[in-house]
Amino acid sequence: YGLQLDTKPTADVIVNLTIALPRSDTPALVTVSPLTFVFRPSEWTSSQVLLATVTVGDDQVDSAKDVEDFTLTHFVSTNDAVYLAKATNLTVVVRVRDDDEAGVVLSDPNGNPDAVLALTEGDDAGATFTVASLKSEPLHDVTLKITSSLPSLVTVNPTSFVVTKSNWKSIRRTVAVKALEGQYNGKTSVKITIAPESTDPK
Repeated sequence: YGLQLDTKPTADVIVNLTIALPRSDTPALVTVSPLTFVFRPSEWTSSQVLLATVTVGDDQVDSAKDVEDFTLTHFVSTNDAVYLAKATNLTVVVRVRDDDEAGVVLSDPNGNPDAVLALTEGDDAGATFTVASLKSEPLHDVTLKITSSLPSLVTVNPTSFVVTKSNWKSIRRTVAVKALEGQYNGKTSVKITIAPESTDPK
């Protein structure tokens, strides 16, 4: 965006700005360059515009709020009495939309995230899949709990493990699934569920 004076000042007009966060613990980041603008009488023209560049940081956190507003407030310092009196309530709102989504990324041994595990009843080898990573960076450690919809016959190991917030990108944890000997009563498919638990709201 740009800043412009509609009339020639009688003295230097200095504009400083501050950035107000939408909340104290927002993971989003907004920067503005420059933070100070100087309009000089000797340089002023009716078409003079001083440009500010707003940059939004590309974090990898699924924010608790999908849309947040940052307020940029401009403060004027000058010996020009007219501009000193008029230059009030100069704010710009920067609206940031989060593009991250919390979740778990899985892959089978061949790298296919949508693979169906083929199990044979009583086969001790069973099958495996890999918890590759989390989809976004957590604010706190995450416990992944793994359950079978038929736990008496189809087992998983491990049944839970902790993903530290520093290791979210490279978990690479293998989960073994086995079908035990028993009475399945015609059931040919079992659902394996991975449920995350964390003090991170997402």
